[in-house]
Amino acid sequence: MNLSIIIPSLNSEKEIEGCLSSLKPQLAPQDEIIVIDGASSDETLKIAHDYGCRIFIYPEASLGASRNFGVEVAKNGIIVQTDSDVIFPPQFIESLRKYYLENPELVAVTCGWRDGKGRLLGNFTCAILEGVLQYADCFQSYRREAYYRTRGHADINFGEQIGLWLQLKNLGLTVYDPSLYVYHLSDRSVSIPSYMIAGTLLASGIAYEAGVGGAVGSALLGAGAGFGLGQLGVDLGINKDAPPDHFHHWMLGLMIIAGAMSFGDVLGDDVEAALYGLGSGLFVHDILSESTV
Repeated sequence: MNLSIIIPSLNSEKEIEGCLSSLKPQLAPQDEIIVIDGASSDETLKIAHDYGCRIFIYPEASLGASRNFGVEVAKNGIIVQTDSDVIFPPQFIESLRKYYLENPELVAVTCGWRDGKGRLLGNFTCAILEGVLQYADCFQSYRREAYYRTRGHADINFGEQIGLWLQLKNLGLTVYDPSLYVYHLSDRSVSIPSYMIAGTLLASGIAYEAGVGGAVGSALLGAGAGFGLGQLGVDLGINKDAPPDHFHHWMLGLMIIAGAMSFGDVLGDDVEAALYGLGSGLFVHDILSESTV
């Protein structure tokens, strides 16, 4: 029961080595790793070559098209689709292979996933999506013959995996095993909910100011701004290469709160409340979304 593991990539040198190094020791001799690359300009292809991957250059293709192409060139009967920023725990592949060996009628298997950076908000997002979808956003596996009974992955860059999974579920027995999970290094599980939280706080502040007015609305506006600015700083890569003891958002948040406390007598109530909110937003964002491991 041999596996073909398909990994789309594009300038993924910072993530793909972790993925391949976690996979390679778990593979049997006839398993293969196929990298479908979108013409990377960094060291992605060299790293993939060093790990013995089969490499195909497929520029300007969507993730869905790249995954479909990977199935076409695969040699084995079990297809594993994953991302270049996924880390596989030890014995993962052994457990996956066992499912297919022991269940000849099994069509597909998916698993759970965790935030690869150990962030509280990331793990919370994963848990919510997993509970709703019973599906891992960054991993799926299926029998190749079952794939040819579907329409394949949609030619899109987001959601292409879930569309195929829903088709596979209609073909027969599928398994979602939450005790079998991978670690995903993507920041999407933090970025999207962070901006949603920030937007909700800002909208609440605006609504409160329009209806009632006063310090509470200012505090909500400040908290929304702090949460959103904290995530924006992460997405812009501020301090991304800094050592672990660098200046964190929670430090800045506490400084703002301390300043509001110190100068509260000379600040207006609304300004003071807004500063408390701003500092609190930065502080809470850091606690929820920054790496904890």
